Amino acid sequence: IISLNYCYSLYTCLSYAAVNSNLEQEDPEPPQIKEEQEEICISHEEEPLVLKEETETFMLASTYKECKSEPNSDQFLFHNSPDPESQEQEESEHYQSKLNRHLRAHTGEKPYSCSTCGKSFSQMIHLKIHMRVHTGEKPYPCDMCEKRFTNLINLKTHIRIHTGEKPHSCNICGKTFRQNSTLQTHLRIHTGAKPYSCSACGKRFSHIKNLTTHSRIHTGEKPYTCSTCGKNFSQLTHLKSHMRIHTTLQNVAE
Repeated sequence: IISLNYCYSLYTCLSYAAVNSNLEQEDPEPPQIKEEQEEICISHEEEPLVLKEETETFMLASTYKECKSEPNSDQFLFHNSPDPESQEQEESEHYQSKLNRHLRAHTGEKPYSCSTCGKSFSQMIHLKIHMRVHTGEKPYPCDMCEKRFTNLINLKTHIRIHTGEKPHSCNICGKTFRQNSTLQTHLRIHTGAKPYSCSACGKRFSHIKNLTTHSRIHTGEKPYTCSTCGKNFSQLTHLKSHMRIHTTLQNVAE
């Protein structure tokens, strides 16, 4: 059992569902209150921003289609008005569905899984967006360079390369960044946080890429190969330094 104090968003959703399941006992809420509560429920979803933003776009488009498909005056002449009880039942089921979707943020339930890689999601629309990774679908093109992206947030981030916009700034040194994730990584310089640790020796790192490079000391992996002599290196910087040997020898020979 989840306490109402556990999550304000959950409390709002529960109240919202309760009101709509007892329409006969209580008057309907004013439209502005419903809109405010629904916005609160949506804004506390647990999913990543990219999925949340596309989901909202998807839901908005669906709502628009529903409005466009409302019966016209001619149709009303030939069809009876919907049964009030059926309408109440439909609304109750709608809000119960919204509540169930929200509860997955607390339970961790992810009933929708990718048949290709097995990754799971709490909502079907998030799975559909994820499938673009496998299908290669990129429905969002950049108008400036024609590069395409699988999701809307990546397109918006990319456009900042053209506009020069860097909306995320460090409150310690003032440096600005295009992405919030880059800012969060930068902040570790100031805080000294090193969240990534080597499972072999325990050494810690502030960046995942530094841990990946370090791990090659233990595994012996050398993914960078010299195209001239075939020598392998664990780091790209080492390969670049090595390549100067061939460049120097070539200049001497000439």
